[in-house]
Amino acid sequence: MNSLIYIPKLIRVIDDKNRLLFIVEKISGKTLFDFVMEKRVVYIEKVIRYFRFINNIHDFKNEPITKRGFSHIAIMLIIAAIGAFKRHPGRWFKIAKGTAVVLVNMPFLLQQKEKALIHRDIGYSNILIGENNQKYIIDFELSSYMHPMWEIVQIVIGCWRREGFNKAFSQSKEMRNILNNNKSKRLYKLFSIYCGIHLLSTHGKNVPKEKAEASKKYFEYALKI
Repeated sequence: MNSLIYIPKLIRVIDDKNRLLFIVEKISGKTLFDFVMEKRVVYIEKVIRYFRFINNIHDFKNEPITKRGFSHIAIMLIIAAIGAFKRHPGRWFKIAKGTAVVLVNMPFLLQQKEKALIHRDIGYSNILIGENNQKYIIDFELSSYMHPMWEIVQIVIGCWRREGFNKAFSQSKEMRNILNNNKSKRLYKLFSIYCGIHLLSTHGKNVPKEKAEASKKYFEYALKI
């Protein structure tokens, strides 16, 4: 079995002054939708380990990519909380509770200096399995240099509505390691609450009912971690 991870080759970059257009190698293959849940989780964990590996062999600190720390979280959290209050007034108490939990833990978050290159959009559609079981990661436009725990939280959010994923991924080695370590579990919970409030602030009447309900359920999950 081929255990390597591949990235499509960059062919050309076009700068039209308003945006950068990246032309890359065309990749054909199956997405994770074509596999059973057990395989989906296995492939996602392989990609997580791949990013961990490349961060061990290269420091992306000085690379020209988006870099984000924790200093902006407090302001962004308050803005998101106000939006969540407006869209979901019936959940004001839980939103206030979640906001308070993150703000109280800000000193802890500000102490976290670990950063790494993360994909930020690892999901069913961005992992392709090609011929000879070659595994490709595509769509790097959201990649950033930030705390690696954001990667895990974004994976859970991105796959949240996929039936059976949350249960399967919660039993994976990756999640067991996180939830069995007090520091990692604390970070995962705080990041999840922050993202849950942000989802509630954007997912209201103007989004499909299914998506809005999934956001509510995710926020409930984050509070219970």
